[in-house]
Amino acid sequence: MTSAKPYPSTVADWLAPAHLFEGGAAGLGERLARQEVSASAVTEACLARIAALNPTLMAFITVDAVGALKAAEEADARLKKGQGLGPLDGVPVAVKDNIAVQGLPSTVGVEARRGAVASEDAFAVTLLRDQGAVILGTLNLHEGALGATTDNPAYGRCVNPWSDLSGGAGQALTPGGSSGGSAVAVAAGLCALALGTDTMGSVRIPAAYCGVFGFKPSAGRVSSAGLAHLSWSLDHVGPIARHAEDLRLAMAALATGHVGALNSKPSMDYRDFWLSEPVSFPGLSIGVIEADVELAPEVAAAFEAAVAVLSGLGAQVQRVKLDIEPLSKLRRAGLLIAEAEGAVAFAAERQLAGAGLSAGFRAMLDWGARQTAEKLALAQYAMLQARAAVEAQLAFQGLDLLVSPTAPQTAFAHGAEVPVNQADFTCLANLCDLPAVSVPIGVKGGLPVGLQVMGPNWSDAFLLRVALRLERAFGAPSWPSAAR
Repeated sequence: MTSAKPYPSTVADWLAPAHLFEGGAAGLGERLARQEVSASAVTEACLARIAALNPTLMAFITVDAVGALKAAEEADARLKKGQGLGPLDGVPVAVKDNIAVQGLPSTVGVEARRGAVASEDAFAVTLLRDQGAVILGTLNLHEGALGATTDNPAYGRCVNPWSDLSGGAGQALTPGGSSGGSAVAVAAGLCALALGTDTMGSVRIPAAYCGVFGFKPSAGRVSSAGLAHLSWSLDHVGPIARHAEDLRLAMAALATGHVGALNSKPSMDYRDFWLSEPVSFPGLSIGVIEADVELAPEVAAAFEAAVAVLSGLGAQVQRVKLDIEPLSKLRRAGLLIAEAEGAVAFAAERQLAGAGLSAGFRAMLDWGARQTAEKLALAQYAMLQARAAVEAQLAFQGLDLLVSPTAPQTAFAHGAEVPVNQADFTCLANLCDLPAVSVPIGVKGGLPVGLQVMGPNWSDAFLLRVALRLERAFGAPSWPSAAR
């Protein structure tokens, strides 16, 4: 495993405060457009923070300082002439290392692909560049995008910035997985916006654990072209950000569709993401999911307080039991699909002898490869049944939204046993093809808690407007000590 520097003994040992990102990507974009700060200065600050903090946080795998500074200079030239490309022009962005960035290593978090270099940008990255975004580099992930901790044996143990690292004797917490580096980079102020991928919660769980916003779009809303798939049935590219408005700006850039990409829907209109008014809650019908999932006490308390807030905003709140298999059973069906498809995606690496894959990752892929056609068919059937049942319930009960905790627990220590129910709530959105957003709802016991809000298929823009209203209700996310 890549070695990390000792933890800093005090907060003062970290770099300067992350004041540039208090307003998130949206606020920074406005300051750049007004030329209150230059894109070059912002990029240099990000690179300095990465140099200081990444040896401990291990959020980045590759930093493209030369390319980022060149892009920032180009943004400054445009903005000086009043010819900005959009609200993200000059804004620093980073990309999960399973999404191709031209000229940079594209490892998917596995040792066997360390030497691979992307020949062209993923379509999502192209769209961000078209908006003038400055790509800082690629971000750490759980090996092969299959896992819950982002404790990567090849590229380093990614550390949640909410960890208590004081005195050199603190405990390093996981940021969740698999998009752990994406959530850490945003939460620690290393970039303004990050792209992750979500197979059964891989954007939303890290966002919840790190106290930021994370969005899983409906299938096809964001092109998967240039994504190194783990599971083509379940993978989604989605943004992670400090504010709901940042998610909206990201999706306005990304949600254009792409002919020929898996699950892409190029006919869908992306202009609905231009609407920036928060949703009014009176008249909304919200279903609170009741499920046999054990919640940590601090999560249960925060969630019930959040439900009370939803009611106080004027929504009609009701407890609902979904007419589906237990969430734990659906989660296992999704995992079977992901591991079986992953065995195909990494077929070449599975044939290699030596340390190209960790023993744990290889075992999961080999297990997926051994599953019978009958088991795979039953897992796919369970997914389709759940999708139909939830769509029917949303329609016939007149529900606008479904809410649950994002994860049943807060961030846990690296090296601790991974909670088996970690993705019980989040897997539902992937299996049922619902857009879903994780909203930070406060800090309990010193760690962030997330609220998952799901809407009907293709309600992505509406869902982000809901998130805008919820951010007003719950307040802006707090900064972890590592980022102050």
